[in-house]
Amino acid sequence: MKLSVIVATRNRAYAIPACLNSIQATILNAAPVEAEIVVVDNGSTDETPTIIEAWASACPIPVQLLFEPQAGLSRARNRALCAARADLLAFTDDDCWLSKDYVSQLLSYDAADTDLVLRGGRVELGDPTDLPLTINTTSTLMRWSRKNNSARGDRLSGHISGCNMTMRRALVEQIGLFDEGLGAGKPHLTVAKGRSQGHE
Repeated sequence: MKLSVIVATRNRAYAIPACLNSIQATILNAAPVEAEIVVVDNGSTDETPTIIEAWASACPIPVQLLFEPQAGLSRARNRALCAARADLLAFTDDDCWLSKDYVSQLLSYDAADTDLVLRGGRVELGDPTDLPLTINTTSTLMRWSRKNNSARGDRLSGHISGCNMTMRRALVEQIGLFDEGLGAGKPHLTVAKGRSQGHE
C-alpha cells in the first residue's frame, strides 16, 4: 500500500465528519492511489465512535478504526503507526480539512525525494472564530532531513506542525515512535484548530 492518512480523535463528534470527508475527497482526487485512512479513537466519551463507524461503513476507501483508551495524541499516533500498512504516512488533526490537492501534491513531492524527509505544509485558519495559534501560511518549503539538517542546530518546532506532517515509514523506523510524554492530551499543552493544506 502506498499511503496511510492518519487522524486521531477524541470527543470531536461535531468536527470529525468534515475532517474525514476532506481526507476521502483528496484521496479520490489523486486516484488511482492505493491508500487507506487510519482513525484512532483516543477514548472519546461523546458520539465520536458511533459517527466514525457510520462514516467508515460508507467510505469507498479502506478504513481502519482503532481504539487507544489512554489519552494522549502521541500515544494515539503510535497506535496508528503500529497498524498502518503503507510506506508513506500523512498525519492530520480531527478538526482540520485537507485541501483537494493535498494527496496529489504529497505524492509528487515524495516521488522526487532522494532521501528520507519529514515534510510539513501550510496550515490556514479554517474557523475565523478560533485563535490563530498554529497556523502557518508561509510559502517557504518545510522539510527536514538528516542529510540536510541537524536536530541540534535546526529546530523543528514551529516549522513542521503535527496537523500537516508526512514521512515515509522508513524514517519512523530510523527515528522511532512519538514520545508519549509529549503532545496534546498532556496537562501542560493545548490544541488549536486549523486547516491543513497541501505541502510546500
